[in-house]
Amino acid sequence: MLRCLIQNNPKTWDLVIPQAEFAYNNSVNRSIKKTPFEAAYGLKPQHVLDLVPLPQEARVSNEGELFADHIRKIHEEVKAALKASNAEYSFTANQHRRKQEFEEGDQVLVHLRQERFPKGTYHKLKSRKFGPCKVLKKISSNAYLIELPPELQISPIFNILDLYPFDGCDGTASTIDAQIQHLPIAKVEVIEDVLDVKEVRSRRGNPYRRFLVKWLGKPANESTWIAEEELKRVDPDIYEEYVKAYSSESSLF
Repeated sequence: MLRCLIQNNPKTWDLVIPQAEFAYNNSVNRSIKKTPFEAAYGLKPQHVLDLVPLPQEARVSNEGELFADHIRKIHEEVKAALKASNAEYSFTANQHRRKQEFEEGDQVLVHLRQERFPKGTYHKLKSRKFGPCKVLKKISSNAYLIELPPELQISPIFNILDLYPFDGCDGTASTIDAQIQHLPIAKVEVIEDVLDVKEVRSRRGNPYRRFLVKWLGKPANESTWIAEEELKRVDPDIYEEYVKAYSSESSLF
């Protein structure tokens, strides 16, 4: 076989080995009645013509077309079911939707949900609405910034579902003052003096300062250590005074 392939170029025998190997593996063996390639891999090797791109119509598979039609039919059924379900949900939701919008300066009644009340102050007999309150800003058609007294200590942004127009004669609403009276008085702790300061390190080795503070109305043995940022937040004036007083004596400052 090599002699036939090299013809008059005996020195090029190594270049035709792949062709000889392919021809041998693609030849039917007399004993097994199959080609060596087919016996080893279960299929016949591809020839040059097998690698030539065929026209698109020659690649059509009837089974593939039937399966593709089946998948398209399933997708159409799913889309139709989703469309019908969304229409049903929209109809149910729109039955209870109020088409109402407010402008800046309008007086409204606000509905305080249970999660907006401070812990331990909500009960079922509380008024569901209270006001009137002023609309400070229209964030969007669904969200509004409402003017609330700071004593409520809640977020002033309300959804349109929790706002009602105020007409001055809503018997289900309570006034803001009446609502505030039922809120617990927040106990604010006041720092009386800074007793000491120390520098500590975090787990990552970063240094930071902690201050020993005495609280107003409490004995000295109940003084506590707080972080520098907390001292700045609670009483920035006493923090500045302490820094100025001890800046020349301590290397911490």
